[in-house]
Amino acid sequence: MLLGCAASALLPGLGRAASPRAEPVGPVLLTVDGKISWSNATNANGAREIQLDGAMIDAFPQVSVTTDTWWEPGVHTYRGPLLRDVLAACGADLSQGTFRAHALNDFAANIPMEDLLRWQVLLARFIDEQPLPRRTKGPLWIMYPRRGEPALERASIRNRWVWQLDRITLS
Repeated sequence: MLLGCAASALLPGLGRAASPRAEPVGPVLLTVDGKISWSNATNANGAREIQLDGAMIDAFPQVSVTTDTWWEPGVHTYRGPLLRDVLAACGADLSQGTFRAHALNDFAANIPMEDLLRWQVLLARFIDEQPLPRRTKGPLWIMYPRRGEPALERASIRNRWVWQLDRITLS
């Protein structure tokens, strides 16, 4: 119960996500597993996980990033919560280590937690105020605020922009 209360404090307006017994109402967009402090589901192997639907993700404070990307033509405005807010609410230790981001197409990338503290890494769900469709890298896309940030132009960072994100494993 204490963990649920702590998660509630981190998630203003997200009371149903903070309860270990709450379940998503809509389609699950993101599953977080590994070192989590609460859960609302178990997988086929009986391991605890957190499943988040669109409403749960949208309940986090929203941030907009206007940027170009290597994969989409032009400059667009992307919106969603900061990934650090979502992972902190799931119990991640943001001060060290990495997490593994998994995409629907089986692509996966290890991302240092340090990135989440250094930059405003976005869990983008919207492009120009429209939900990101799967054909446009959705429904969720890990995005870095690269515009005007030379450090974010490196190929190693580019490989961390995981689109069609569906699972994050905390280690």
